[in-house]
Amino acid sequence: MGGRYTPGKSYKKSWERFTHALDEAGIPLADKGEDHRWMEIFNLFETHILIKDARLQKFKVCIGDSSYGWADFRRYLVSMSAKASWLCLALSGMRVDELYRISPVYGAQKISFDKNGCESDTGKEIIYFLTTRQSKITLNSQTKDDVFVTTKVGLKAFHVVNAIHTPFRSRFAEDDSHRMFANLLDLFYFTQLEKSSLAASIQINFNKDNFDFILTAEDMGYLQTSDPTQTSFKQSDKFHFTPHQTRRSLAYYLIGYELCSFPALKQQLSHLSMAMTRWYARNAYSFEKLYSEIRKERVTQQAEIFARIYQKMANGERIAGGKGQAMIAEISREGESYFEYGVNKRKLSKDYWIDQLTNGKAHLHAVAPGLYCTNTLCSMRINIDLSECVDCEYDYIENVVYAEGSRMDAMRNIELLKENNELNSSSATKYYMQVKAAEEIMDDLEFEHDKYEFAEDVLSLVIPTKTVA
Repeated sequence: MGGRYTPGKSYKKSWERFTHALDEAGIPLADKGEDHRWMEIFNLFETHILIKDARLQKFKVCIGDSSYGWADFRRYLVSMSAKASWLCLALSGMRVDELYRISPVYGAQKISFDKNGCESDTGKEIIYFLTTRQSKITLNSQTKDDVFVTTKVGLKAFHVVNAIHTPFRSRFAEDDSHRMFANLLDLFYFTQLEKSSLAASIQINFNKDNFDFILTAEDMGYLQTSDPTQTSFKQSDKFHFTPHQTRRSLAYYLIGYELCSFPALKQQLSHLSMAMTRWYARNAYSFEKLYSEIRKERVTQQAEIFARIYQKMANGERIAGGKGQAMIAEISREGESYFEYGVNKRKLSKDYWIDQLTNGKAHLHAVAPGLYCTNTLCSMRINIDLSECVDCEYDYIENVVYAEGSRMDAMRNIELLKENNELNSSSATKYYMQVKAAEEIMDDLEFEHDKYEFAEDVLSLVIPTKTVA
């Protein structure tokens, strides 16, 4: 714009390259913003302009009762980003590289459920979750998308991270526009943060001297309880941790407080091996004093689900899943008097199921919203295969929430892969089975829907198997 500027010594070479390129293109140095190539060349050579101290001294940001200058505000953003990122890890169990891959647009969602476990916009039970890309996967065992259940604070932490990095992402190269994290230390040309740098930023900011990590006698008691064999730490030592330890802590407390079963935790942590999940949560049984109270509450909740399912069947409502369909068939054979006498009548009572669960005669764990498994040996794979749940002799499917969502995902993925010319036999077969399984569940529950019409080019890729007609 014709203003005066003399580059400092460290910036002199980049300015020489920049002005030489302008001369070769026939663009005046002071072109008043008339030629769009001026800025393109400026960015191409990563030309730097030194901001003078006098201007920096005028910079001021007020947050609450605190006021920040230029350097302090930059440090504030870096620190806040690291803390919020740590919360995302600690309250979900995801790995750092999974947080690194999280989508700025679709990374956080929430679903509301009513008292019957059905998805409802007015429901008071809210599930918060973060969606990202898995790491440590093999193509024949799981997909790349994964969902991590979190808390309301975990969801807020994601939004804090997103708010900090959004303005920086607008300056990213087009190929990196999908990345979440920017290098907050780069003042001029904003680029994505490298994965290793994200881990380092989180670790450094949580091991700084302004946090009190000096181990007290109480801390040592907790450490010895969680790992009686540990000899690495002594009282008055400073505890340093890595971001990956958040996964182990989450596993330890979820299992220790009986807030999560091993199969569910295996899914949450996206482990391929149940042995790895058990290793993460080793020694969690040190919470033994809390077991009776928490187990009682868990048994009560499971009993309420059993009683609700049988009440629905008694009222003539549909229940899907292999076990659900078998029970409905048995009730039909017995007639309307099925629930009038003996054990069958007691199955409508919560107290009956409390007794069955307490004595180990019944088992129930949630596989997905409205989808329950009664198999005590079920190890649950990382992702739920609906094609196996449809006719599984151990499964009750109470509503179409999960099936409907799974079908929508499959239909969307088919169209997306076709659009990008990436649909192959493996993916076509997988999504075909996913759609068909979901629609079978929706049929069993008499849920009104339009069948998805597979295009011929998709059907031609589907591999015939026992479950694919």
